[in-house]
Amino acid sequence: MKVLEVKNLSKTIDGTVIFKDANFDMEKGEVICIIGSSGSGKTTLLRCLNLLEVASTGTIFVDGNEYFDYKSFAKLKDEEIRNRQLQLGLVFQNFNLFPQYTALENILLAPSLRKGSNKEQLKNDALNLLDQVGLKDKANLYPHQLSGGQQQRVAIARALILNPEILCFDEPTSALDPELTVEVLKVIKDLASKNKTMIIVTHEMSFAREVSNKIIFMDNGEIVEISDSSTFFTAPRTERAKKFLSNYKNN
Repeated sequence: MKVLEVKNLSKTIDGTVIFKDANFDMEKGEVICIIGSSGSGKTTLLRCLNLLEVASTGTIFVDGNEYFDYKSFAKLKDEEIRNRQLQLGLVFQNFNLFPQYTALENILLAPSLRKGSNKEQLKNDALNLLDQVGLKDKANLYPHQLSGGQQQRVAIARALILNPEILCFDEPTSALDPELTVEVLKVIKDLASKNKTMIIVTHEMSFAREVSNKIIFMDNGEIVEISDSSTFFTAPRTERAKKFLSNYKNN
């Protein structure tokens, strides 16, 4: 069974089409990178998948169950929307850590709100995740005491503790300098090696080529091409994709 199915998803804001007719699916353990020029609709598509924005048309299924339907979504209660959002974790561009909480507390905040949660077990899980991203010794530090790369790794651990079906990243290195970018990409590559299902919006083409099973190329609000990573980067089918890759290679 496919873990995600997106059918005819579109988003329009005040008459402006942000993206339209998005159709794709993914298997468990697959890594999809969404690439394209700025303004092509990549981030808005990702936010619609995470229900942070509401698509104007279309449906989404997760594990074969209805996750979003534009006709009925407005009738859902806030609690049901939050429960559905837990199925797709999201790591933001700018970390979005709470400055008043330590790294450990940031990770524990969301799961501790669940009824019947075992606080001691959650703490152990959080420390294990910090260890996984190389930050166990930073558990009691506040965000301002961490580098940007360290903050992003805390944000990844925060998303992982909710054990989402799919982990999503929105340009996870765009706010980082090259040295810090390397340490964050290393963590994501490690997750990919462990068959974590992920959707990554990125402008890092070499990283996309290395980590992804599938590429979704967007241009002007449309999914222009979907193919496996090796095919896309060696033999793109469309002229728009060829031009995009040519510009990337020339920069």
